[in-house]
Amino acid sequence: MSCYIETFVIDGTTYGIEDYKDGRPPEDHFMADRAKKRYKCWKGGCGVGDRDTLEQARKLIYDYAQLYLSTEHCKTTLRLQSLSKTLSRLGLDDVFQLAQFVKRS
Repeated sequence: MSCYIETFVIDGTTYGIEDYKDGRPPEDHFMADRAKKRYKCWKGGCGVGDRDTLEQARKLIYDYAQLYLSTEHCKTTLRLQSLSKTLSRLGLDDVFQLAQFVKRS
């Protein structure tokens, strides 16, 4: 059973917020250390930070997810550009154009 007080699924990944009342984790929690802030935020089981209020915790998850997805989008775009360039080279009639791969362009 999840000990999150709120759970969000963003692009197939679960994000959650735990409530550490009085600085203590929920009783069924696996971590023994004490939290400094009341609300602890998680992404897929990994901590992403903690905040004093529930609204701040929600904002942290929103900002974290937005930054993560923006980064992944950028990496994917660069990868697609590289694949398109490679496919265009392979699409040439002259098979020996493959030698271009060893040259720096």
